[in-house]
Amino acid sequence: LLGISVVIISSLLIGFYLSHERKVELENLLYHSLIVDFGNRVEKKIVTTENGSTVFDVLNKTYEFEWKEYGELGKMILSINGMKQNSTHSWIYYVNGILADKAADKYVLTTNSTIEWFFLKNEDIMKLFSEKG
Repeated sequence: LLGISVVIISSLLIGFYLSHERKVELENLLYHSLIVDFGNRVEKKIVTTENGSTVFDVLNKTYEFEWKEYGELGKMILSINGMKQNSTHSWIYYVNGILADKAADKYVLTTNSTIEWFFLKNEDIMKLFSEKG
């Protein structure tokens, strides 16, 4: 009888520990709406990451892309799924409706977010940044 009680108590403690660990793991997850506007089509996905991941991490979980490192400034996205930046168009992104002011690998996500990537004319991008001030 004592042995059965020890097994039951041990099982309860292990179950509590595992459920607590799972709860902590779930609390550490963020859910992001990722929208990529290629100009001729728009794709939408839900992406799960750990708290503290970056916009770069979200993109890396969902698309093939190319980037270039610019030292401390971070990684600039050059292409997404083969749609490459060129002399007239580039990639920019918004987080929760706000134009990002840093490289994707420098933008840390700590809340559920909407991330929108746009392939836009460079002149339009310059206007957006000048309007932002």
